[in-house]
Amino acid sequence: MTSQAYRQSTQSTAEATTKDPLNRLLWRQSVRRLDAEQVRDAILAATGELNLASGGPSVDPKEPRRTIFTRLYRNRRDPLLDVFDVPDGIASTPQRNVTTTPLQSLLMMNNPWMIERARVLAARVNQGSPDDAAIAQSLFQRLLARPPSDDERNKVAEFIQATMQRHSESGDAGRQAALIDLCHVLLNANEFLFVH
Repeated sequence: MTSQAYRQSTQSTAEATTKDPLNRLLWRQSVRRLDAEQVRDAILAATGELNLASGGPSVDPKEPRRTIFTRLYRNRRDPLLDVFDVPDGIASTPQRNVTTTPLQSLLMMNNPWMIERARVLAARVNQGSPDDAAIAQSLFQRLLARPPSDDERNKVAEFIQATMQRHSESGDAGRQAALIDLCHVLLNANEFLFVH
């Protein structure tokens, strides 16, 4: 983990991309999507709901425990885990499939569990009625592990205002609806779901 190859960035240059487009010489880190369990745990961690307790009996997937401690039902699969290629649990899986499908995006946009996570996250970042810049800072740190750029701060403020107008609500209710939409968008961002 301390080797230079392991710590490389995913950023590329035109020259390097031309010489080695498939990254066979390991001149950069390859972008990788989180595994199914990591996606669920990252979402729960970002919302502040993840229970980090270790050990004990397995729990129902509706509980906010780490995914490794949830029960796997072979005949009633969790939709989030299933769409992100979790192994079926029947046989050993030496290598996981890593697919990118429209179903993943559709589930992340429309699943009631995801919408509820966005609602929880919006309530958490809106405590104390911070301004748009503080909300942008909090969300980007929580979800993307970096501060927002000035352009991203401006876009967050524009998004909140435009969404409040679209919801035709004003005051706290309109702002909360706009924040839920913003959180939902950022939970669906590639930068959240992929290791860069």
